[in-house]
Formats: sequence, C-alpha cells, structure tokens
Amino acid sequence: MNSKYLMGILLFLLPGMINAHPGHGDPGVTGILHQITSPIHLLAIILAITIGVALYKRYRTEES
Repeated sequence: MNSKYLMGILLFLLPGMINAHPGHGDPGVTGILHQITSPIHLLAIILAITIGVALYKRYRTEES
C-alpha cells in the first residue's frame, strides 16, 4: 500500500478518534460558530491554513 494513501486514510480518521476538550458534541454548541469563536480552534485553523499554503507553494516550485 502506498504510504501517501495510508497517511491520507489516517488523517481522515484522526478527528473521529480524539476530542480536544469536553463539550464536543453538545447540542448547545453549533459547529462553525464554535470553531471561529474559540481562540484555540481559531489558532488551529490559522496554523493549518498557513502550513497548507506553505506546502502548496513548495509543491508548486518543485514542479516548475
């Protein structure tokens, strides 16, 4: 099995295996509102976007 394929599967399943803190799944907390109003989640979103952009730029320069 290709290692990139396996890594993709693991990353897809990872969020279902962990809960960052109590309160996930509570009916009073709505999805996207919880993500953008929580400083910890907002930091994680910004970090993920930054890493994604950096990897994209690196990939694009390697192909050229």
